[in-house]
Amino acid sequence: MSLEEQKAIVEKFWDCFNLARSQDAVAMMAEDAEFIVTGTTPLSGTKSGSRAVQEHFDRFGSFLEPGARMDVLNLVGEADTVVCLSRGRMRGRTGLDYNLLYAFVFEFSDGLIQRVTEYLDTSAVETALFGKTIS
Repeated sequence: MSLEEQKAIVEKFWDCFNLARSQDAVAMMAEDAEFIVTGTTPLSGTKSGSRAVQEHFDRFGSFLEPGARMDVLNLVGEADTVVCLSRGRMRGRTGLDYNLLYAFVFEFSDGLIQRVTEYLDTSAVETALFGKTIS
């Protein structure tokens, strides 16, 4: 699979997210894929297998108001890895904006997403999604 094809899959992955069709995004992942959220928030950790990834997306979505968006700013790749720099525009069910800059590392194998590692502002997760105060 070419790097351009991999980048197109990453774009389509986020298009599915923006349409609230996470199951279609998960369908682009290998059955044994991993989704890793960095940090120590209640959403952090490694989700292994497509079912666990879907459960993570469903749980994450339960903390958001409808209309969440992830806009791709730049895609950079080499071999079977695509780094996606993006901007999330969301609102937590707390009523607080959850607008972040992200870096996602997508790793591919046999034409499918094998692993995604998400780098984000963990304090924003704690405040906007879980209503915590951070001093």
